Amino acid sequence: DLFGETLAGTPWGVAGALPSALATLGIGRLAMGRYAQRFQDPLLRAAFPLLEYSLPEAPMFMHLAKHAYGMRGGIRWPVGASLAFARSIERTYLDLGGEIRYASRVAKIQVRDDRACGVRLEDGTEIPADVVISDADGRKTIRDLLDGRYMDDTLRAWCGDPPDEGPWAVHVFLGVERDLSREPSALVLLLDEPATIAGHTLSSLEMQTYGMDPTMAPPGHGVIKVELVSKWSYWNALAADRARYDEEKARVVDQVLDVLERRWPGIRADVRAVDVP
Repeated sequence: DLFGETLAGTPWGVAGALPSALATLGIGRLAMGRYAQRFQDPLLRAAFPLLEYSLPEAPMFMHLAKHAYGMRGGIRWPVGASLAFARSIERTYLDLGGEIRYASRVAKIQVRDDRACGVRLEDGTEIPADVVISDADGRKTIRDLLDGRYMDDTLRAWCGDPPDEGPWAVHVFLGVERDLSREPSALVLLLDEPATIAGHTLSSLEMQTYGMDPTMAPPGHGVIKVELVSKWSYWNALAADRARYDEEKARVVDQVLDVLERRWPGIRADVRAVDVP
């Protein structure tokens, strides 16, 4: 367990993992796109850079580690997906005597003498605590919930506004009346001709299909998630006019289905549910 031992293991575990870590240095530091140049086959040269989240700059180390974890049985899909996974944690916590408040958004972490002493909810309710553990991301926790009081220059840079354009900016979820159990759980389509969707021109389309989990859809149905690159500013401008915003979402779905028809002829007629976050 290279990540586990080096990031959270004992000193002896770190020492034991070092030979494996050193052995991967030569290849692990290469980016997927750079490594792909070694292939002679044109399909491999085009496809290999996209194997890790369609990011050619992703390090080979990540790719190798995922294969190694898979061979060891260390990477698995929780049947029932994230909700079932969260419910299992909830059951354990409740069995231990814990109390959970849902629909209770935290507005601020309360601080006394530079120590967290509780939280204040959006409705004004104050809950004292000996220990506060934030499950929000660092940017939300440090900049918003703690009002940025404990930030140095490095943290300010990390917690600044993200790049305007990025992957996974738009997701198109499709519930289809089609059996996807024989489809790969992850799929990247290489397009014969570039397509412009959500203001971004793309030459490939990445998606996840969830046919391997029967709890994700009724029998004979399946779920497809398509992940798109886009700009925050593009959608922020559209959001000023809700009708235009909704129209663009509908247009994105229509364009995505045009592409998916090349892989699954007739898929457009099989769509039963759509969600575009």
